[in-house]
Amino acid sequence: MHAPIFNSYCLARKATIPTSVKIHQASNSEIRTQTKVINAATGDDVMPQDIKQYQEYAGRRILLEPDEVNMLKQFDMSGKKTKILSSCPRDRAK
Repeated sequence: MHAPIFNSYCLARKATIPTSVKIHQASNSEIRTQTKVINAATGDDVMPQDIKQYQEYAGRRILLEPDEVNMLKQFDMSGKKTKILSSCPRDRAK
């Protein structure tokens, strides 16, 4: 005796709008954008690891690593503002 086979299909699905793509007018090919950061004082290219982000607290600039910035962005998704209560160098942290 064989078991009955049931197939399920999605008959109604929400339509999504595709992302916009820039197209070159002459060749009709997709255009890829590339961002380059240049040091205004020297004219040299700046690498992504050379760009530092900081939080100003009590007149001091506290440097943040890229993973710390991403963690703060995820933490701040609730819409609440983040306050830094204190800071110490990483080598002194427990």
